[in-house]
Amino acid sequence: MRWKAQVGYVGYTPKELKNTANTGSSVGIIDGLVYDVTNYIKNGPGIGNPPGQQAPNVDRTFMSDDALNVFQFNSGQDVTTKLNSLNIDQDVLARQKVCLRNLFTIGKLDTRQSVQHFLNKVSSPELLLCTVGANTIYRFTSMLP
Repeated sequence: MRWKAQVGYVGYTPKELKNTANTGSSVGIIDGLVYDVTNYIKNGPGIGNPPGQQAPNVDRTFMSDDALNVFQFNSGQDVTTKLNSLNIDQDVLARQKVCLRNLFTIGKLDTRQSVQHFLNKVSSPELLLCTVGANTIYRFTSMLP
């Protein structure tokens, strides 16, 4: 159902995620999607029921504590590698990712201001990029007419 009703994603820049994490939120990036598990961690999972009916007695703690800790202790960062390297069964991890994607996805990582995005857009043959040091990029254009 989530795909039928979806119109698009909200884009979050790395700076926005870092600011959100600095306010105490537990947000993270997995494979380019942005997740927010703050309410689940702070308030616990909730169960809704129709008016006049009693909620079923089910286990509401469906998220692994290890997976939630990855978000808490690495908030605002890409947690893909850390989540994939958890020492839990791969089937359980796959189900955890489905729960995350269905319940906690808030958007996509916006990389339009990143160097990688810039380099992907550059197709001009007269542009030469040189790297100096670790992360410094200088742009030189040719002197040809």
